[in-house]
Amino acid sequence: MQKITLLLGIHCHQPIGNFGWVIEEGYQKAYLPFIETLARHPKIKIALHYSGSLLEWIEENHPEFFDKIATLVKRGQVEVMTGGFYEPILAIIPKRDRLGQISRLSDYVKGHFSFTPRGLWLAERVWEPALPETLKEAGVSYTIVDDFHFGEKRGKGGDVYDYYITEEDGNTVFIFSSSRTLRYTIPFKEPDITLECLKDAARAGAGCITFADDGEKFGLWPGTHQWVYRDGWLERFFTALERNDSWVTTTTFNEYIQTTPPRGLVYFPCASYEEMMEWSGGYFRNFLTKYPESNHMHKRMLHISEKLHELSNGKEKTDKGAGKRAKDLAAARRFLYRGQVNCPYWHGVFGGLYLNHLRNGVFTNLIEAEKIVDAYTKEGPCSVESVDYDKDGNNEIVLQNDTIKLFVDPLQGGAIQEVDYWPTSTNVTNTLTRRYEKYHDKLFELAEKKMREGAGPSQETKQADGIPSIHEMLGTKDVDLTKKLLYDSYRRSCLIDHFFKTTSSLDDFSGGTIDGIGDFIERPYSSELIRGEKGCGVQCERKGFLRKEGFQYPVGLKKSISLSPKKPVICLDYEIYNDGEREFSSRFGVEFNFSIMNSELKQKGAREASNECSIQDDWNKLDLTFAFDKGAQLWHFPIETVSESEGGIEKIEQGSALLFWWVIRIPPAGTWKMHAELSVKASKKEGA
Repeated sequence: MQKITLLLGIHCHQPIGNFGWVIEEGYQKAYLPFIETLARHPKIKIALHYSGSLLEWIEENHPEFFDKIATLVKRGQVEVMTGGFYEPILAIIPKRDRLGQISRLSDYVKGHFSFTPRGLWLAERVWEPALPETLKEAGVSYTIVDDFHFGEKRGKGGDVYDYYITEEDGNTVFIFSSSRTLRYTIPFKEPDITLECLKDAARAGAGCITFADDGEKFGLWPGTHQWVYRDGWLERFFTALERNDSWVTTTTFNEYIQTTPPRGLVYFPCASYEEMMEWSGGYFRNFLTKYPESNHMHKRMLHISEKLHELSNGKEKTDKGAGKRAKDLAAARRFLYRGQVNCPYWHGVFGGLYLNHLRNGVFTNLIEAEKIVDAYTKEGPCSVESVDYDKDGNNEIVLQNDTIKLFVDPLQGGAIQEVDYWPTSTNVTNTLTRRYEKYHDKLFELAEKKMREGAGPSQETKQADGIPSIHEMLGTKDVDLTKKLLYDSYRRSCLIDHFFKTTSSLDDFSGGTIDGIGDFIERPYSSELIRGEKGCGVQCERKGFLRKEGFQYPVGLKKSISLSPKKPVICLDYEIYNDGEREFSSRFGVEFNFSIMNSELKQKGAREASNECSIQDDWNKLDLTFAFDKGAQLWHFPIETVSESEGGIEKIEQGSALLFWWVIRIPPAGTWKMHAELSVKASKKEGA
């Protein structure tokens, strides 16, 4: 039988914003035991990739791990791959940042392991045709995609053997294809099943076959620590390869390239691995249109990157010293790169976008970067500008003083899409809209199964020849989550204007079915910028209609949002006027959605009319205080989403929804006015 080379690539990553105890669990259950097992099998060669965020954590918490890797590199058993330092999707960040991220990780690998990486781990295998130019410029010789990228070139079982070459504008890079078959046998099936797959590939004339996948499969995914280490799968797998070295061998990707030419030239469309293509609807950037929250983060990142680029090129004047400037820009660039970590920008089986602590990690770092840049470029203590921030062809309004930054979208109901408190680099509106996801249907299937069988579903199902992978599992952490499947008809932001019936209830509001009678939510408002000695702001106005009891009432609404220099206070002024010939009455409410965690707000509830409302944010350690010149009723409820993760389908508390409301009655040509102030301050309460 023809000999075959098995190329093994293991990728390990933990995102910015993840909890330290989660990373520690990954280290103890997966990263450390894998290397310790590999060290006992010196004939097994492999490529390893660790994201920079994980390496930084390891360096701080387990620096001895670096010695273990360095030993394997020195004896030629391991090659270390580069990539974007903080694991960005390279295709969706500017080229200058791609090069900067790759260079940072390559330099880190050289400095710590005395190895110059030539291979690049492509985050989430997201490929776009322009990438070869970047990779060539970054000194990358090869990368790894999935067999799905190859389309019609896929053979039996979808596998693509050997490796190819591609180019863009004459810039070439070698391409290896990770075998789908092996991704479902390693480490989930007994080693002899993988050996049979290798024999099939050898009989098909393959010179090499590639397995490249997540290191978390080897100990951190459900059931895998017991299977891979305690039951000895990895030991058996490496031993089986050693015993069959007469026909199967392992080597590193770089060594294989030196001895064997590529099979031929290939070009790919935009693609990723098969599951990602399903989650994204066929194209990764679709996440940016499916989830406006993701697009907002992405465009915040692009805007800050551009501001930093302009400052780095000396387009802004400064009288600060060159040394300090260079140091500050380097720090800003690191914060920017940290804010480009891919995980919170998308969603599939892994929590990603739905994990608020990961989104918080992005926003915190982006704000930190922007604070440094603005220290050099900001003009005056208070500013307002009109700019197409989210690249939708329409301008948004950005207000800023020394402590607060606001993003207002006039065409989306004049809503505030983001409120940043700069002293703690916190986006206090980092919430998520409750949306239908296809896997929600599983919950009803599981509930029916429980009714039939009288028991909940098994999270792990042991199979005769191994264990299931995540993609084969059907699990949930709570079979009663069907009660949490509530969906919103509008994006959860701040300053959402509600006109609703007196018969509407708190349950209607929390369930997303409040009976609105106006046409103001997410509808276009005109806008006018306000600039003056006392501060800056924007006035938004819309003329619409209330539909009530068979009548249509013409109504106008003006609201101004303003900041004054240095004060952490947002001033809000409302004026509702009756343009018709009939008096009308209604409940009117202003909705706010905050990424706050407060014990009282964890439960749905109401407060009687009051002129002041104070809330302590236990998560972000902030105090939010509302003051009204007219006493407001308050309805509140926790925003809870239901999402799928590697641990099953779970509920995640995203924050709190607050609706302050009044009963208004306006005669013809009359008006109703209200003034409110929202202050944000770092909490000084005990235990905060």
